[in-house]
Amino acid sequence: MTKKNKQIIVFGGTGFYGQKVVKKLLQKNQIVKVVTRNAENSKRLFGNEVEVFQGDVTEKGVIKESLKNVSAIVICLSAMSNKLIRKMKEIERDAVLEIMEEAKKANISRLVYMSGYEMRKQLLDDLKIPEFGEIKIEVEEKIRQSDFNWTTPEARKLFNADYVVWLDTISKGRYEDTNKMFVQPKKFDFRVTTQDAELWALQISDKIIEYKWDNKKPTAQMLGRWQPFHNGHYALFEEIIKKTGQVCIQVRDVHGVGDNPFDFETVKSIITQRLESNFKNRFKVILVPNISNICYGRGVGYKIEEIVLSEEIQKISATKIRKEMREKAKKK
Repeated sequence: MTKKNKQIIVFGGTGFYGQKVVKKLLQKNQIVKVVTRNAENSKRLFGNEVEVFQGDVTEKGVIKESLKNVSAIVICLSAMSNKLIRKMKEIERDAVLEIMEEAKKANISRLVYMSGYEMRKQLLDDLKIPEFGEIKIEVEEKIRQSDFNWTTPEARKLFNADYVVWLDTISKGRYEDTNKMFVQPKKFDFRVTTQDAELWALQISDKIIEYKWDNKKPTAQMLGRWQPFHNGHYALFEEIIKKTGQVCIQVRDVHGVGDNPFDFETVKSIITQRLESNFKNRFKVILVPNISNICYGRGVGYKIEEIVLSEEIQKISATKIRKEMREKAKKK
Protein backbone atom coordinates (compact mmCIF):
# COMPACT_ATOMS: atom_id res chain seq x y z
CA MET A 1 0.00 0.00 0.00
CA THR A 2 1.41 3.40 -0.95
CA LYS A 3 1.52 6.36 1.38
CA LYS A 4 -1.40 7.93 -0.43
CA ASN A 5 -3.54 4.82 0.06
CA LYS A 6 -3.29 5.31 3.83
CA GLN A 7 -5.30 8.54 3.79
CA ILE A 8 -8.00 9.12 6.39
CA ILE A 9 -10.86 11.08 4.89
CA VAL A 10 -12.91 13.43 7.06
CA PHE A 11 -16.33 14.49 5.80
CA GLY A 12 -17.30 17.78 7.45
CA GLY A 13 -13.68 18.41 8.45
CA THR A 14 -14.10 22.17 8.69
CA GLY A 15 -17.09 22.01 11.05
CA PHE A 16 -17.04 22.35 14.84
CA TYR A 17 -16.34 18.67 15.59
CA GLY A 18 -14.57 18.02 12.30
CA GLN A 19 -11.83 20.57 13.03
CA LYS A 20 -11.01 18.80 16.30
CA VAL A 21 -10.87 15.45 14.56
CA VAL A 22 -8.57 16.70 11.79
CA LYS A 23 -6.20 18.45 14.20
CA LYS A 24 -6.00 15.35 16.38
CA LEU A 25 -5.24 13.15 13.38
CA LEU A 26 -2.52 15.55 12.24
CA GLN A 27 -0.97 15.48 15.71
CA LYS A 28 -0.70 11.72 15.29
CA ASN A 29 1.05 12.21 11.93
CA GLN A 30 -1.85 10.75 9.94
CA ILE A 31 -2.36 11.59 6.27
CA VAL A 32 -5.67 13.44 6.07
CA LYS A 33 -8.04 14.34 3.26
CA VAL A 34 -10.81 16.84 4.03
CA VAL A 35 -14.04 16.99 2.04
CA THR A 36 -15.47 20.50 2.16
CA ARG A 37 -17.61 22.86 0.13
CA ASN A 38 -15.17 25.70 0.87
CA ALA A 39 -11.51 24.95 0.05
CA GLU A 40 -10.43 28.40 1.28
CA ASN A 41 -11.86 27.67 4.71
CA SER A 42 -9.88 24.45 4.89
CA LYS A 43 -6.71 26.26 3.83
CA ARG A 44 -7.25 28.84 6.56
CA LEU A 45 -7.72 26.15 9.21
CA PHE A 46 -5.09 23.61 8.22
CA GLY A 47 -2.76 25.28 5.74
CA ASN A 48 -1.06 22.72 3.50
CA GLU A 49 -1.18 19.93 6.08
CA VAL A 50 -4.20 18.21 4.52
CA GLU A 51 -5.37 17.28 1.04
CA VAL A 52 -8.53 19.20 0.20
CA PHE A 53 -11.32 17.66 -1.84
CA GLN A 54 -13.77 20.43 -2.72
CA GLY A 55 -17.32 19.33 -3.32
CA ASP A 56 -20.87 19.12 -2.01
CA VAL A 57 -21.75 15.69 -0.55
CA THR A 58 -25.34 16.12 -1.76
CA GLU A 59 -24.17 16.19 -5.37
CA LYS A 60 -23.99 12.90 -7.28
CA GLY A 61 -20.52 11.50 -7.82
CA VAL A 62 -18.70 13.65 -5.24
CA ILE A 63 -18.56 10.94 -2.57
CA LYS A 64 -17.39 8.18 -4.93
CA GLU A 65 -14.60 10.35 -6.31
CA SER A 66 -13.49 11.55 -2.88
CA LEU A 67 -12.99 7.99 -1.57
CA LYS A 68 -10.16 7.17 -3.94
CA ASN A 69 -6.92 6.19 -2.16
CA VAL A 70 -8.63 6.18 1.27
CA SER A 71 -8.18 3.57 4.04
CA ALA A 72 -10.50 4.96 6.75
CA ILE A 73 -13.48 7.29 6.98
CA VAL A 74 -14.55 9.79 9.64
CA ILE A 75 -18.02 11.32 9.22
CA CYS A 76 -18.61 14.65 10.97
CA LEU A 77 -21.38 15.93 8.72
CA SER A 78 -23.87 18.32 10.26
CA ALA A 79 -26.60 20.55 8.88
CA MET A 80 -27.11 22.47 12.13
CA SER A 81 -26.62 25.95 10.67
CA ASN A 82 -28.91 28.58 9.20
CA LYS A 83 -27.56 27.93 5.69
CA LEU A 84 -27.90 24.15 5.76
CA ILE A 85 -30.81 23.33 8.08
CA ARG A 86 -33.22 22.86 5.15
CA LYS A 87 -30.88 20.25 3.66
CA MET A 88 -30.62 18.20 6.85
CA LYS A 89 -32.04 15.00 5.36
CA GLU A 90 -29.79 15.21 2.31
CA ILE A 91 -26.64 15.90 4.38
CA GLU A 92 -27.13 13.94 7.61
CA ARG A 93 -28.95 10.92 6.19
CA ASP A 94 -28.70 10.50 2.42
CA ALA A 95 -25.04 11.53 2.16
CA VAL A 96 -24.01 9.32 5.10
CA LEU A 97 -25.79 6.29 3.66
CA GLU A 98 -24.15 6.91 0.30
CA ILE A 99 -20.74 7.17 1.96
CA MET A 100 -21.36 3.77 3.55
CA GLU A 101 -22.47 2.28 0.22
CA GLU A 102 -19.51 3.65 -1.74
CA ALA A 103 -17.11 2.62 1.04
CA LYS A 104 -18.25 -1.00 0.70
CA LYS A 105 -17.62 -0.90 -3.03
CA ALA A 106 -14.14 0.52 -2.39
CA ASN A 107 -13.41 -2.14 0.28
CA ILE A 108 -12.95 0.47 3.02
CA SER A 109 -13.79 -1.20 6.34
CA ARG A 110 -12.83 1.41 8.95
CA LEU A 111 -15.50 3.99 9.75
CA VAL A 112 -15.99 6.48 12.58
CA TYR A 113 -19.32 8.28 12.81
CA MET A 114 -19.52 11.38 14.99
CA SER A 115 -23.10 11.71 16.21
CA GLY A 116 -23.38 14.76 18.44
CA TYR A 117 -26.97 13.99 19.38
CA GLU A 118 -26.78 10.47 20.88
CA MET A 119 -30.49 9.99 20.17
CA ARG A 120 -32.78 7.08 21.08
CA LYS A 121 -36.39 6.58 20.11
CA GLN A 122 -37.47 5.94 23.70
CA LEU A 123 -35.78 9.13 24.86
CA LEU A 124 -37.41 11.16 22.08
CA ASP A 125 -40.81 9.68 22.96
CA ASP A 126 -40.26 10.44 26.66
CA LEU A 127 -39.47 14.06 25.77
CA LYS A 128 -42.48 14.18 23.41
CA ILE A 129 -40.30 15.17 20.43
CA PRO A 130 -40.34 11.94 18.35
CA GLU A 131 -39.52 13.68 15.05
CA PHE A 132 -36.33 15.29 16.32
CA GLY A 133 -33.26 13.14 15.81
CA GLU A 134 -34.95 10.40 13.78
CA ILE A 135 -32.30 10.80 11.10
CA LYS A 136 -29.50 10.15 13.57
CA ILE A 137 -31.30 7.15 15.03
CA GLU A 138 -31.71 5.60 11.60
CA VAL A 139 -28.07 6.19 10.62
CA GLU A 140 -26.69 4.92 13.94
CA GLU A 141 -28.75 1.74 13.67
CA LYS A 142 -27.57 1.09 10.10
CA ILE A 143 -23.96 1.52 11.20
CA ARG A 144 -24.45 -0.84 14.14
CA GLN A 145 -25.86 -3.48 11.81
CA SER A 146 -23.17 -2.98 9.17
CA ASP A 147 -19.92 -4.85 8.64
CA PHE A 148 -17.80 -1.75 9.19
CA ASN A 149 -15.09 -1.77 11.85
CA TRP A 150 -16.47 0.97 14.09
CA THR A 151 -15.89 1.67 17.78
CA THR A 152 -17.27 3.99 20.45
CA PRO A 153 -14.28 4.55 22.80
CA GLU A 154 -12.13 6.14 20.11
CA ALA A 155 -14.43 9.17 20.08
CA ARG A 156 -13.31 10.10 23.61
CA LYS A 157 -9.73 10.54 22.48
CA LEU A 158 -10.64 13.03 19.78
CA PHE A 159 -11.60 15.79 22.19
CA ASN A 160 -8.45 15.60 24.33
CA ALA A 161 -10.29 16.86 27.41
CA ASP A 162 -8.24 18.73 30.01
CA TYR A 163 -10.20 17.09 32.82
CA VAL A 164 -12.25 13.89 32.74
CA VAL A 165 -15.01 13.17 35.27
CA TRP A 166 -16.48 9.66 35.26
CA LEU A 167 -20.06 9.62 36.56
CA ASP A 168 -20.07 6.06 37.89
CA THR A 169 -23.35 6.23 39.80
CA ILE A 170 -25.43 3.50 38.14
CA SER A 171 -24.63 -0.06 37.08
CA LYS A 172 -27.11 -0.02 34.22
CA GLY A 173 -29.03 2.66 32.32
CA ARG A 174 -32.58 2.77 30.95
CA TYR A 175 -31.46 2.34 27.36
CA GLU A 176 -30.18 -1.09 26.43
CA ASP A 177 -28.37 0.11 23.31
CA THR A 178 -26.20 2.40 25.40
CA ASN A 179 -25.55 -0.34 27.96
CA LYS A 180 -24.17 -2.52 25.17
CA MET A 181 -21.98 0.24 23.74
CA PHE A 182 -20.62 1.66 26.99
CA VAL A 183 -16.97 1.00 27.79
CA GLN A 184 -15.54 2.05 31.16
CA PRO A 185 -12.88 4.75 30.84
CA LYS A 186 -9.36 3.60 31.66
CA LYS A 187 -8.09 7.09 32.37
CA PHE A 188 -10.00 9.72 34.32
CA ASP A 189 -9.25 12.52 36.78
CA PHE A 190 -12.23 12.10 39.07
CA ARG A 191 -14.72 9.32 39.70
CA VAL A 192 -18.17 10.21 41.02
CA THR A 193 -19.73 7.23 42.81
CA THR A 194 -22.92 8.60 44.42
CA GLN A 195 -25.74 10.84 43.23
CA ASP A 196 -24.98 13.88 45.35
CA ALA A 197 -24.19 16.68 42.92
CA GLU A 198 -23.69 19.45 45.50
CA LEU A 199 -21.06 17.52 47.42
CA TRP A 200 -19.18 16.21 44.38
CA ALA A 201 -19.16 19.67 42.78
CA LEU A 202 -17.13 21.00 45.71
CA GLN A 203 -14.60 18.18 45.50
CA ILE A 204 -14.22 18.37 41.72
CA SER A 205 -13.74 22.15 41.72
CA ASP A 206 -11.13 21.81 44.49
CA LYS A 207 -9.15 19.33 42.39
CA ILE A 208 -9.01 21.85 39.56
CA ILE A 209 -8.44 24.99 41.66
CA GLU A 210 -7.35 24.65 45.29
CA TYR A 211 -9.85 26.21 47.69
CA LYS A 212 -8.71 29.01 50.00
CA TRP A 213 -10.39 29.58 53.34
CA ASP A 214 -11.91 33.05 53.68
CA ASN A 215 -13.14 34.32 57.04
CA LYS A 216 -15.31 36.89 55.25
CA LYS A 217 -17.34 34.23 53.42
CA PRO A 218 -20.55 32.79 54.89
CA THR A 219 -19.49 29.88 57.09
CA ALA A 220 -21.40 27.08 58.79
CA GLN A 221 -20.75 26.26 62.45
CA MET A 222 -20.47 22.66 63.67
CA LEU A 223 -20.27 22.43 67.47
CA GLY A 224 -19.64 19.27 69.45
CA ARG A 225 -17.39 17.20 71.73
CA TRP A 226 -16.29 14.77 68.97
CA GLN A 227 -15.26 12.06 71.45
CA PRO A 228 -14.32 10.62 68.98
CA PHE A 229 -15.21 11.96 65.51
CA HIS A 230 -17.05 9.05 63.84
CA ASN A 231 -18.97 8.13 60.65
CA GLY A 232 -22.13 9.84 61.89
CA HIS A 233 -20.22 13.07 62.40
CA TYR A 234 -18.69 12.71 58.93
CA ALA A 235 -22.15 12.30 57.36
CA LEU A 236 -23.32 15.36 59.30
CA PHE A 237 -20.34 17.36 58.02
CA GLU A 238 -21.15 16.39 54.42
CA GLU A 239 -24.65 17.84 54.83
CA ILE A 240 -23.47 20.97 56.59
CA ILE A 241 -20.77 21.89 54.07
CA LYS A 242 -23.40 22.02 51.32
CA LYS A 243 -24.89 25.04 53.10
CA THR A 244 -21.97 27.43 52.67
CA GLY A 245 -18.97 25.59 51.25
CA GLN A 246 -16.81 25.99 54.37
CA VAL A 247 -17.32 24.85 57.96
CA CYS A 248 -15.88 25.94 61.30
CA ILE A 249 -15.77 22.84 63.51
CA GLN A 250 -15.79 23.89 67.14
CA VAL A 251 -14.50 21.48 69.77
CA ARG A 252 -15.96 21.98 73.23
CA ASP A 253 -13.26 22.06 75.92
CA VAL A 254 -14.47 18.99 77.84
CA HIS A 255 -11.30 16.91 78.16
CA GLY A 256 -11.32 15.39 81.66
CA VAL A 257 -14.94 16.37 82.26
CA GLY A 258 -17.03 13.20 82.54
CA ASP A 259 -16.40 10.52 79.95
CA ASN A 260 -14.39 12.65 77.48
CA PRO A 261 -10.93 11.03 77.24
CA PHE A 262 -9.56 12.86 74.18
CA ASP A 263 -7.82 16.22 74.46
CA PHE A 264 -8.22 18.94 71.83
CA GLU A 265 -5.08 18.09 69.83
CA THR A 266 -6.15 14.45 69.55
CA VAL A 267 -9.66 15.42 68.46
CA LYS A 268 -8.31 17.93 65.93
CA SER A 269 -5.90 15.35 64.51
CA ILE A 270 -8.65 12.73 64.07
CA ILE A 271 -10.98 15.24 62.37
CA THR A 272 -8.25 16.56 60.07
CA GLN A 273 -7.15 13.08 59.00
CA ARG A 274 -10.75 12.20 58.16
CA LEU A 275 -11.63 15.34 56.19
CA GLU A 276 -8.38 16.53 54.64
CA SER A 277 -8.37 14.35 51.51
CA ASN A 278 -11.81 15.43 50.25
CA PHE A 279 -12.29 18.85 51.85
CA LYS A 280 -8.86 20.42 52.12
CA ASN A 281 -9.01 24.07 53.28
CA ARG A 282 -12.81 23.95 53.54
CA PHE A 283 -12.84 23.41 57.31
CA LYS A 284 -11.18 24.79 60.42
CA VAL A 285 -11.02 23.06 63.79
CA ILE A 286 -10.91 25.37 66.82
CA LEU A 287 -11.18 24.94 70.59
CA VAL A 288 -14.06 26.73 72.31
CA PRO A 289 -15.30 26.79 75.93
CA ASN A 290 -17.66 24.10 77.14
CA ILE A 291 -20.64 25.73 75.46
CA SER A 292 -23.95 24.39 76.79
CA ASN A 293 -26.39 27.10 75.70
CA ILE A 294 -26.74 28.95 72.40
CA CYS A 295 -28.88 32.06 72.80
CA TYR A 296 -29.84 34.70 70.30
CA GLY A 297 -32.09 37.69 69.85
CA ARG A 298 -34.33 38.33 66.86
CA GLY A 299 -32.95 39.34 63.48
CA VAL A 300 -29.46 38.07 64.19
CA GLY A 301 -28.58 37.39 60.54
CA TYR A 302 -27.87 33.68 60.84
CA LYS A 303 -29.83 30.43 61.02
CA ILE A 304 -29.89 27.60 63.53
CA GLU A 305 -30.80 24.41 61.66
CA GLU A 306 -31.28 20.79 62.62
CA ILE A 307 -29.78 18.35 60.12
CA VAL A 308 -31.84 15.17 60.06
CA LEU A 309 -29.78 12.16 58.99
CA SER A 310 -30.89 8.62 58.23
CA GLU A 311 -31.92 6.37 61.10
CA GLU A 312 -28.91 4.14 60.46
CA ILE A 313 -26.52 7.08 60.83
CA GLN A 314 -28.26 8.40 63.94
CA LYS A 315 -27.79 5.05 65.66
CA ILE A 316 -24.01 5.53 65.63
CA SER A 317 -23.01 6.19 69.25
CA ALA A 318 -19.77 7.78 70.41
CA THR A 319 -20.40 6.31 73.87
CA LYS A 320 -20.52 2.82 72.38
CA ILE A 321 -17.39 3.52 70.31
CA ARG A 322 -15.47 4.65 73.40
CA LYS A 323 -16.55 1.48 75.22
CA GLU A 324 -15.35 -0.70 72.34
CA MET A 325 -12.04 1.18 72.23
CA ARG A 326 -11.48 0.54 75.95
CA GLU A 327 -12.31 -3.14 75.61
CA LYS A 328 -9.82 -3.51 72.76
CA ALA A 329 -7.15 -1.72 74.80
CA LYS A 330 -7.65 -4.15 77.71
CA LYS A 331 -7.12 -7.17 75.44
CA LYS A 332 -3.71 -5.92 74.28
